Amino acid sequence: MSLIFGINLSDCVYVASDTRVTHLRESQIVYKDCICKNVPLTNDVIVSAAGSVKFSGYLFDELKSASFINDGIAEIKKGILKWSAHKIDKYLSNNSYASACLIFAGLDRSKKKKINGQKYIDYVSEHQKKRTAQLSMKDAVFKGISAKPFQPNPEPELPVCDSQVFALLTDPRVGLLKIEEAGFGEFLAYGPEGFTIQDVPKTLFGQLEFEKGDVFKDMSMLTAFIKSTAEQKSFGTVGGSVVVNAVTENLGTFLPTGTVNRVNIATGSHEIISKTEIIQGKLYGQTQSGLMVGLVDFNVYKSGSNNYII
Repeated sequence: MSLIFGINLSDCVYVASDTRVTHLRESQIVYKDCICKNVPLTNDVIVSAAGSVKFSGYLFDELKSASFINDGIAEIKKGILKWSAHKIDKYLSNNSYASACLIFAGLDRSKKKKINGQKYIDYVSEHQKKRTAQLSMKDAVFKGISAKPFQPNPEPELPVCDSQVFALLTDPRVGLLKIEEAGFGEFLAYGPEGFTIQDVPKTLFGQLEFEKGDVFKDMSMLTAFIKSTAEQKSFGTVGGSVVVNAVTENLGTFLPTGTVNRVNIATGSHEIISKTEIIQGKLYGQTQSGLMVGLVDFNVYKSGSNNYII
């Protein structure tokens, strides 16, 4: 299984995933670093997938024609369970059991984002105990807190639209169909057997929210988390480059690309751990062996008669 991640910040949401697909051919296992697991569902919603390629792709493609997806992330979350139950029954009438995990991250432009002021203070305090870096407040939070001078403002409304992150988890073999949510300051992460939420660095949210940076710095941190976790845990099913997508009020869904290097402080040597690039309108990623290959969206990856897992 892949390692996929989604996080809910004050002014944006991110999803991140590796690019490896696992081919199961009888007793043989083959890894290929050629699949993009983050695909836009609408201009304001991105989906990151793990599990069976065929099953995940089926759910995504069916969802693209559902009318409620155009009403924003909140309406998708409201309708997804009932819709999924019907579609899964239809899938199983012609296919064998399979499992899928889909992280949805996106915007609800019908309302502004509110945060819990006390929880925000607690997050800052917790992060200060772990890091010595200079902290800064994002512009959206500053404007929200400052909107009511000399008045109590326990739940400031930020001058950005609301955002949500949730996951649809389904494994019909064991009757699993549920939603897990991540509110502001929270994240969702799913990976191979042996991965737990405790493997996510305790400082990651604070670094993305409180330490002044930009989308490319954030991309590097998310890439480093996925790559280092895969190496430390020896996850063979997690590999290749890392694709990171963001969703913001001004841009909707967008894809930052670039090269992420790792530097050995002792020797000064460096190596590329992830490289993504747009070439003639197509997304390319560097494989574990160093080749640049075109990445295929998970929902159009041809599974044929083989069992492919992301």
